[in-house]
Amino acid sequence: MDIRQITDVRQIQTISPQFILSQRLLQLTSMELVQEIEAELSENPALEMVEVVTCPFCHRPMEGSRCPDCGQKPSAEEDSLDLFIRQRSQDYETDKNEYEDAEGEWEDDPARNQFSQHVGSFHDYLMSGFLSSQYPAGLRELGEYLVYSVNEDGFLKFDSEEVRVKFEASEEEVKLIVEVIQALEPIGVGAENPREALMIQLKALAEEGKGNALAEKLIAEHFEDLGKGRHEKIAEELGIPIVRVSETQEYIKRNLNPYPARAYSGRTPELVAMPRPAIAVKYDGQRLTYEVLELSDFQLRISKSYMDMYERYQAGGGGVSRDEVSHIRDYFRRAKFFLDSIGQRKETLDKIAKALCEEQSDFLIHGLPHFNAGLTQGRLAEKTGLHESTVSRAMSGKFVLVPGGEILSFDFFFDSSVRPKEYIKNMLANEDGKNPISDGDLAKLLSAKGIDIARRTVAKYREDMGIPSSYERKRSKKTNGD
Repeated sequence: MDIRQITDVRQIQTISPQFILSQRLLQLTSMELVQEIEAELSENPALEMVEVVTCPFCHRPMEGSRCPDCGQKPSAEEDSLDLFIRQRSQDYETDKNEYEDAEGEWEDDPARNQFSQHVGSFHDYLMSGFLSSQYPAGLRELGEYLVYSVNEDGFLKFDSEEVRVKFEASEEEVKLIVEVIQALEPIGVGAENPREALMIQLKALAEEGKGNALAEKLIAEHFEDLGKGRHEKIAEELGIPIVRVSETQEYIKRNLNPYPARAYSGRTPELVAMPRPAIAVKYDGQRLTYEVLELSDFQLRISKSYMDMYERYQAGGGGVSRDEVSHIRDYFRRAKFFLDSIGQRKETLDKIAKALCEEQSDFLIHGLPHFNAGLTQGRLAEKTGLHESTVSRAMSGKFVLVPGGEILSFDFFFDSSVRPKEYIKNMLANEDGKNPISDGDLAKLLSAKGIDIARRTVAKYREDMGIPSSYERKRSKKTNGD
């Protein structure tokens, strides 16, 4: 057999490491992304974190002294890695004195230390908020003592008499410091118990025009019954339909947290969860606007010490060998991949948020009766120009803060049962208690509104909302003596 060499031209599709990284970061939840950033910061010394400075003109995050939205655009013809390094060197034009005494040590980076405290120590985070608040200067020691008296659930437990004697403070001064602590994030911290924490959060929502009077009444007067699911008892005592009690409890679950510190630490609350929204949608009375909230409070950039070493080598200075520069460039390249992937994630979420505001604009402005039940992920992918699998990964495990103040999962916007459930709730809220509407009649009423679903589907939706059957509702009415 003869051995011959043959030239064969083939097209082979390969997946770049950059693409793999960007897709992996895309599907992470907001909290998982923070953990991923922490891991990258610990492994890549060429990467560091700083607070974000916003542009005074367009109010978007700045990149050093340049705004990526209204500043100059770089030329696409330049080498991407060299351009990336040169752009990042401009980040330090406005803060050259920040590192004069740091000598490039990672532990001495104040921005990184602040972030570490934020994710690692709840009391340090709380103390940082207290020190930046408007508290009487002479009561700092008292404030510090009370801050560190907040327990792992976020409740403030202390002996008032003992504290007054220890710090020679009046009752009014102690009360003032407690009020300062209760105004800190997370809202509700510093309360005496879960009920007070919820009331503090409701007060904060009311100040934003998003309050709920019934929720306040249920928590203040029927807290124990609400926690034990005694909806019928509450409805009877208040003289309101049971569906209103169930609906209000859903509002409480979505918007409040009886254990405020647990939302910070990542522990699962026993009653409700407090998801962190990735996107916030606002309505000013004229138009909808949106904002990608992820990483809005900090920014990643190249380490100053690594940038200085690279620039010394480029200028012909001593002390930096060719091998060291090669090592630095490898870390720069890794940092570029990571930052580009995070940027791609933000760009993808931005496209999805824009399309979502357009497709669900009536719902976001006017509420559930105007919910677009026909929206699918395929439709959103078509509108954004993204692949449907990319849209699915981008929305997985993420939440949206809507104008009404509720935090909704992305999955909610593609749930075809939303409109039927809203109609069912409204119909049953106004029904005659002596002649409750059956599931079959509900199906007919929905059909008249253009929603054709079977009776068993109506029953499923009703049960999902915690509403008893027509027989149980009628029996409950008789038991109550009506």
